Amino acid sequence: IEDLEDSIRMRDEFISVASHELRTPLTKVLLHLQLMKKNSDLSNEKLMKSLDVSEAAAKELAGIMDNLVDVTRLRLGKLEIKRTKTNVCNVVKNVITKFKDEIRLGGISLHFHHEGDIIGYWDQVRLEQLISNLLSNAIKYGNSSPIRMELKLLEENVIFSIADEGPGIPYDLQPRIFERFE
Repeated sequence: IEDLEDSIRMRDEFISVASHELRTPLTKVLLHLQLMKKNSDLSNEKLMKSLDVSEAAAKELAGIMDNLVDVTRLRLGKLEIKRTKTNVCNVVKNVITKFKDEIRLGGISLHFHHEGDIIGYWDQVRLEQLISNLLSNAIKYGNSSPIRMELKLLEENVIFSIADEGPGIPYDLQPRIFERFE
C-alpha cells in the first residue's frame, strides 16, 4: 500500500511540475499573439482571424493544463475555492461568447433564457469550467440540434439547466458517466 501511495504521490507531483513547465512557453506564445493583435496595423482580415484562432487554441491548452493541476490539487485535498461577488448570468454569457465559433460552424441555434441578473458569492473560475464543460458536451454530442440554456433563481437556489435534442447517452453507459475519464 505504501508503494502505491508513493507512486500516486510521484504521479501527482509529475503532473504538477509538467503543467508548470508547459505553461511557461505557452504564456510566451499567448503574450506574443496578443501583442501582435494589439500592435498590428494590418487590415488583413485573414491574419487577424488566424491570430484569434491561435490565441483561442493557446488559451484552450492553458485551460487543459490548469485542469491537470486542479485534478492533482483535488486529489490532495488542496483545491481552493475562491468566492467573489459574481453575476452568474454574465458568466454564462461569457462562456457562450467563447463558444460562438463552434456554435456558428455547427449550425446550432442556442437560446439562453434568464430572469435577470443573479448575483452571489461563487468561484467564478469553477463556474466557468462547469458551464464550459456542459456547453462543450452539448455542442459535441447534440448532433447540431438546438441548445437551450436556462438560469433561474428559486428561493435561495440557483438553477442552471442545459438541454439539446441529440441522441443522448445510451442507457447501458449512463451508470458510468460520472466515473473518471468517462
